[in-house]
Amino acid sequence: MRKKLKFYLVGPIQWTEDFMNWRIDLREYLEDQGHEGLLPWGEIYHGKMGRLVFTKWAKSMSRDDYLGRVRKYFRKYVIKWDIRAVEACDGIIFWLPKDIPTVGSHGECTLIYYLVHHKKLAKWRASHKKIFVVTTIPAKDLSYWLIGCSDRIFFNWNEFKAYFGKRFNNKKKKVNNK
Repeated sequence: MRKKLKFYLVGPIQWTEDFMNWRIDLREYLEDQGHEGLLPWGEIYHGKMGRLVFTKWAKSMSRDDYLGRVRKYFRKYVIKWDIRAVEACDGIIFWLPKDIPTVGSHGECTLIYYLVHHKKLAKWRASHKKIFVVTTIPAKDLSYWLIGCSDRIFFNWNEFKAYFGKRFNNKKKKVNNK
């Protein structure tokens, strides 16, 4: 049996109400394959309560105070947490739907690419963290940067699961005793 792999599940959070359901479903799939899905703590900072806090800040503060407060909060909690999660994982699975913008996910792809391919970071090269992208955006419209950073791009979840199940299934195969 191969090593249990950890995949950080990245994708849109801020501009979508449904930022956790696909992650929960994918985490269950990964567990069925003998691996682990790491979830961002987006439900804390972008869930209903988080949105209310940021909205309250935006309404009650000057523009500069609001930007400073959000910047301080994200640097102290969110960005540091994401970087630690990227360092701890064996790869990321990036869900990039066509009509929902995302920002941090591109940064996480770039960070993993940098960790793996930078000449001075040999310890990361040996682990070669994987960058899998699942998207509904046509190939011709994808960012060249994202294509360059990714190990493999899939255009639907079935395509991803077929590939992943063939190459990364850690479950012991049942022997049929007849």
